[in-house]
Amino acid sequence: MAYRVPIDLLQKSAVRAGWPLAERIKAAVKVRPGAPPWAKLAAVAITLNEQPREIWNGNCCGIMSQGTVRPWGWRDKHWTSDTTPNGYVLLKEGATGKFAPFLAFPEPDYSLAFLIDRCVARRIRDGESYARLWVGEKEHEEVIASLAGDFDRAYDRAVGALWDLVARQV
Repeated sequence: MAYRVPIDLLQKSAVRAGWPLAERIKAAVKVRPGAPPWAKLAAVAITLNEQPREIWNGNCCGIMSQGTVRPWGWRDKHWTSDTTPNGYVLLKEGATGKFAPFLAFPEPDYSLAFLIDRCVARRIRDGESYARLWVGEKEHEEVIASLAGDFDRAYDRAVGALWDLVARQV
């Protein structure tokens, strides 16, 4: 992938923060009130795969700057007042080990709202759609199967956490 440092965002220092599963579920319930529940749960599952423990600079799912033609390699319409990044940070990319520009957000809700929007638009609701439409794996069936299994397990964890929160409210 052709990563590009954004020319219109400030570089920030790398800052890690915890974001427990229960907090991810609460945020998913809060942001994008009209989004379908499957999209919110799929987004939480993606965060568990992409940033399983701590998150960097409010970026809950590893959104990277991938170009300068459109804003940061994504279409203009994807960025709204509650999803726009406020900078970038150079971090080692997990698959390659090379430094790449990850977008920074004021808080995780911004990147989660962006991710929920992408789950709805791309209809990411299961492991195979995650592997093909978020990760971008199209050729290697064994890799797709592995990614799909990871997603499906994370989705089940998200559903269980949601039920735990509901049970505490009753």
